[in-house]
This record gives sequence, structure tokens and C-alpha cells, in this order.
Amino acid sequence: LYFKMETRAMKKLHSLILSATFIMSSFVMASAHADNGFYLGGSLGNAEVAGTPSTSGEFNGDDTGYKIFGGFKFTIFAIEGGYVDFGKAEDGTASADLSAFDLFGLVNLGIGPIDLFGKVGVFSWDADLTNGSSINEDGTDPVYGIGGGLSLGPVSVRLEYEYFDVKSDSLDDIQMISLGAVYFF
Repeated sequence: LYFKMETRAMKKLHSLILSATFIMSSFVMASAHADNGFYLGGSLGNAEVAGTPSTSGEFNGDDTGYKIFGGFKFTIFAIEGGYVDFGKAEDGTASADLSAFDLFGLVNLGIGPIDLFGKVGVFSWDADLTNGSSINEDGTDPVYGIGGGLSLGPVSVRLEYEYFDVKSDSLDDIQMISLGAVYFF
């Protein structure tokens, strides 16, 4: 009798383990499949701008920024491009109104529904700076970033940090931390 009870319990345990394994592997396969191909996204965050827009000293300001982006993800690599509006950062009487178009190459490390990434690229920016007088500057410079995402089917929630390495007479750098959503087609 003891042997029969143990056998039934073992069969139920094996059945439970097999079912759990099937369900988990289906979830992982579905999230991996959903995270490849074309995607569109948008993010909202805080943009910090630093520089010396005039001889009056250092400028450090921040504002709410947003970005709209799209790309194509190949298993671990992706190509992404977008538009970023850094808002209008102010510091006393000085202000910087910045926007940019960017293009990135990304490397992704996916662990189930979690996706970690690093990215490197370039951005073409335009800035209107005011501090008593108005200055317009533009340029193309390097940009770097890191981030992570959580896949929820074809939608992913994304948190990232980006460093825009501006090389100009008036601006030193721009940093942005943002939270957004990505939809995979």
C-alpha cells in the first residue's frame, strides 16, 4: 500500500513539474519571439543640460524631456533611431531649448522577460541658448546609453540612461533618464 501511494504521489509530482516546465518555456519563447522585429516607442524623463553659454559662468539646468523612437531588433543586436526634445532647461536668466535626432546600435542581453541593453550612436542636435542675447548652435556628436526593459507580451516597459557628449563652445553635455514603453510588431 505504501508503494502504491508513493507511486501515485510521484506521478502527480512528475506531472506537475512537466506542466510547470511547459508553461514557463512557453512564456519564455513567447516573450523572446515578441521582442524581435520592428518596434516603436516613446519615453518621458528628466534631461539635464550643462555648459557655459556666455562669459557669465556655468550653466546647469534641467527640464522634462521626451522622445519618440523606432527600430529593428535582431536577437541580440538592434538598430534604433528617433527624435528627442530635451525641453527648455533654465538656470537663473539663462536657458537652453534643445532637440535632436539620433541613431544607435544596441546590444541586448535577454534573460526571459527581462532585457538589458547598451547603446552607442550619434545625434544631430539644435539648441537655442539665451542669456541676455540669443545664440543658436547645432552639431553632430556621440551618444551612449544603458537600460533595461520588462516584456509583457508585445509591449515592453523600458528604463534608460543616456549621455549626449556635446562638443560646442556653449554646451558641455546632456544627460537624460527616461521611462517609456515599446511596442513590437
